[in-house]
Amino acid sequence: MKIFQRHFFETVELDLGETEFVYTLKSAGSKNKFSVDYIDFDPTVQSEMEESNPWWRNVGVAWIALGMISTGLRLAGEEGFRVSLWFYLGLACLAVYRFGRTSFTRHSIGNEGRIVLINNGKIESILRELTSRRRGRLREVFGEIDFEADPAREIARFEWLKKEGALTDTEAAEKILAVREANEDMPEKALTDVN
Repeated sequence: MKIFQRHFFETVELDLGETEFVYTLKSAGSKNKFSVDYIDFDPTVQSEMEESNPWWRNVGVAWIALGMISTGLRLAGEEGFRVSLWFYLGLACLAVYRFGRTSFTRHSIGNEGRIVLINNGKIESILRELTSRRRGRLREVFGEIDFEADPAREIARFEWLKKEGALTDTEAAEKILAVREANEDMPEKALTDVN
């Protein structure tokens, strides 16, 4: 499944696979592409940012100044008052700068960095899909009981999976009960203490 987001000069593409997604960000003159395991994706918004290309502002201000000078020279000359084309082009560039801003949300991807998603009408459905796939991946990798492992750590892992939404309360309780039953000879305190 592929998801595309586009806003003016920014494009985000997500190619959703079984265990990971390929993230691509294209902006004016640059492209960044890498793979992210669903487990590493943090669906909570770390921050929001807004980006616009300052080139449009700089050129707009320069062309408005050129247009004002040109209009002044025409007014001082014999041509009379006529606004220069440069002035209008400068206004158009400032409009592109003002209305061409792109709003992003930043999301952590493990300890390696972050991705940005365009904050538009599709952001909620994209986050729901990524969160759903993340929960499924967490269940796949961490959802089975390892009876050879430390029981307290197993219990902590199932509590964590419940907190992450990968297990329901009932599923987590069943797995924790199974760990406790398999380790009945251990004191209750040892089964709840995790270092």
